[in-house]
Amino acid sequence: MTRVFADQMFGVGQTLMLTQEDSHHIQHVLRQNVGTDIILIAPDKSEYLATLVSNDGKVYQALVVKEIVIEREPKLQITIFQGMPKGDKMEQVITRGTEVGAVAFVPVQMERSIAKINPAKIAKKQDRWQKIAMAAARQAARQVVPPVQNPITFKQMMPLLTAYNQVLLLYEKAEKLTLNDIALSEQPSRLALVIGPEGGITDAEAATLAAQGAKWITLGPRIMRTETAGIAALAILLAKSGDMGG
Repeated sequence: MTRVFADQMFGVGQTLMLTQEDSHHIQHVLRQNVGTDIILIAPDKSEYLATLVSNDGKVYQALVVKEIVIEREPKLQITIFQGMPKGDKMEQVITRGTEVGAVAFVPVQMERSIAKINPAKIAKKQDRWQKIAMAAARQAARQVVPPVQNPITFKQMMPLLTAYNQVLLLYEKAEKLTLNDIALSEQPSRLALVIGPEGGITDAEAATLAAQGAKWITLGPRIMRTETAGIAALAILLAKSGDMGG
């Protein structure tokens, strides 16, 4: 069923006007019309069943029928700090990470990042990434759209990590500590997952993170691509927390 993220609060019995962008997607991409049921997600993550009741040619209006009581978002809130990869790999990270359950993404320019921050293109790039997160959130029946931050440098990342309960670095030189060794709180908690770009994170960057309390984590004897490693770790951590049928 089509999912629409509303930008305002509403209640059962109200009629909500959808945006032109959502209306265009429903009519011209999904080929749906008046009488179709959709899911509306309010800013507070609550979900409602609604029915498209009118269309003036540009926008739809939807009648809110009933609330759907369900919790889809993980208690373990994991933000992916992704060393900026080349090509469309960041888009892959955002798509798969949103599907699995990441709550936010922060692209980080690290020493071995081939892709560089281009100030003239940041706004356009971030807007595209956010739209990709929106599409993935709809597909995965998420109740929130994970924000994708503007790219930052490694130095800018460091003070941001102090806001997290735990910081884990996926590092090929981490020989012993695995995700199975990580103790997770039963209460909602924030966890930062740091992944290097192609070529990995440098020893100096890893040491800087460790000095601030980050734990070096190994995913085992096989070396994964940068766009794979974070998603694998994300799935393991959410499964370990009981979020994925554990």
